[in-house]
Amino acid sequence: QPLTGYVVSTAGRLSTSAATIQKQIERFGGTFSTKIDENVGIVISSQGSFFLFASEDRDRGTRLDEVQKLSKKIQDAQALNIHVVSEEFLTEIEKDRPSVVIEKCK
Repeated sequence: QPLTGYVVSTAGRLSTSAATIQKQIERFGGTFSTKIDENVGIVISSQGSFFLFASEDRDRGTRLDEVQKLSKKIQDAQALNIHVVSEEFLTEIEKDRPSVVIEKCK
C-alpha cells in the first residue's frame, strides 16, 4: 500500500468530498487528518501545483503577493516543510503509477 506510514490532510476546495478522499487515503494504507501539524507528511490541495512550483523556486525568490494568496493551511504546511500535492496525486496512485512525491517524502 503506497501510503502506509503517511498521514495525509487536505486544504482548500477540492472537487472530491473530504469523506471520499479519506476513504481513498485509508484504502491506500494512509491515515487521514483534518488538521495540519508535524505528523502530516502530505497535503492534498487545489493549490498543489502552484505550491510545488513555488517551493522549487524558493531559492530564486517567490513573489510575496503569490505566497500571500496561499491558504492558511498551505502556509502551515509550508512552514512545516510538508509536501503539497494536487488532487491528481490520488488518481496517479489509483492507476498504480509511482509518484515522485512519495519518493521525495521518503
